Amino acid sequence: VKNTGNVTLHNVTVTEQLEGAKIVAGTGYTINEAGVAVIDTLEVGSTVVVKAEYVITQADVDNGKVVNSVKVEGEGSGEEKPDPENPDVEIPTDDKNPTAVTKKTLTNSGSGENGSFKVGETAEFDITVENTGNVTLKDVVVKEMLNGAKIVADEGYTVSEDGQSATIPTIKVGEKATVKAVYTITQADVDNGQVINKADVEVPGKPDPQEPTEPIPTDPQKPAFTAEKTLTNVGTGENGSFKVGETAKFDIEVQNTGNVTLNDVKVAEQLAGAKFVKGEGYTVSGDGTTATIATMEVGANVTLKAEYTITQEDVDNGGAVNSVKVEGKGSGTTDPEPEIPEEPLPTEPENPDFTSSKVLTNEGTGTDGKFKAGETAKFDITVKNTGNVTLNNVKVTEQLNGASLVNGKGYTVSEDGTVATIAALNVGEKVVVKATYVVTQEDVDNGGLANAVVVEGEGAGETDPTPE
Repeated sequence: VKNTGNVTLHNVTVTEQLEGAKIVAGTGYTINEAGVAVIDTLEVGSTVVVKAEYVITQADVDNGKVVNSVKVEGEGSGEEKPDPENPDVEIPTDDKNPTAVTKKTLTNSGSGENGSFKVGETAEFDITVENTGNVTLKDVVVKEMLNGAKIVADEGYTVSEDGQSATIPTIKVGEKATVKAVYTITQADVDNGQVINKADVEVPGKPDPQEPTEPIPTDPQKPAFTAEKTLTNVGTGENGSFKVGETAKFDIEVQNTGNVTLNDVKVAEQLAGAKFVKGEGYTVSGDGTTATIATMEVGANVTLKAEYTITQEDVDNGGAVNSVKVEGKGSGTTDPEPEIPEEPLPTEPENPDFTSSKVLTNEGTGTDGKFKAGETAKFDITVKNTGNVTLNNVKVTEQLNGASLVNGKGYTVSEDGTVATIAALNVGEKVVVKATYVVTQEDVDNGGLANAVVVEGEGAGETDPTPE
């Protein structure tokens, strides 16, 4: 303070105007109880330097500067007073550097393997924002970027109506604010093997928002299914067994028993001749041998329907086994183990049987068509399969000495002409075996003779027909 007038000044006071500033002791002045500096006398041309101190506050840095002013008043030697003055000085503060470190942390664990989360379980998060800059942060916005995640109410912030964002009013330098969020695990998350939860944190004064992330471990993928094949109707045979030409119907039930969605589940018929029929939840190939289930959610059941017409071979074999092969794809890199469920197909009990007859087919030149010595008698031996299974290796053996079987259709004759063999005789089929015999003088002397054959064969199974 310099006296630039022409009279001595008295009782000159210097009062700090900046809150928090303090005048400190020095030369040429005193400090009263109010903290005001008092210069008792200031001669013309004299100067007194009053010293003061001020501690910079966070608010000053937040404002970018602080202006320190004082009020100087005094009294002249006469009646007039000098005009008061309010000199000020700008105190530069540190350049603003709004900076924050954000982190997203999973704070709980699921009930799955190693704490992984199963479908429907809720993961909980802390989103921490730490003010690492030099200015107070205001109106920091934290947004959830994971679809379905919600911010939950807690102290220190407000939550938007849709639960997608939180606003932190103030974060002081060096302090942290924590926002809490939750997310419920979906089937798609388990199918994908994990889910990444990301937040968006907008710090005022920083052009690029921060995006802290935290992986959520999901239940290890375990693709699996069960498959069961069931006969759903009965035949007209004994105990519901099926006869040739009857249609057996089946249900093949496939259930997703794993923890991931199954895709492209294929069910292939293993029994030749079996066909899938159209139904709900699957498509059928053009040849009817394969059905495809495009997608199976966890726990879902799909029932496929198939049909099969019983063949003679099935009855010959004493039944059939209808099986299918079930394969599918998991949502990740692992596929479920294939299954081959089967269902026995009962056919009617084997009943091998045949009839046989021998008929004279010509006449002799004697009275009433009787044969004279040296004339040839001709015979037809008819064998018919009257059972329900194919007969094999049916043999017709001549019992009359001198009679000969001759070649014909459907059988072969042994070299000595005594045995004819029918390799296979289908159900309902008949074969006529031909034979001849030259009448001898002894036959005429005896007044006639009887020509007999023995017919025997093999059934397709373990039982053979009774010989005739």
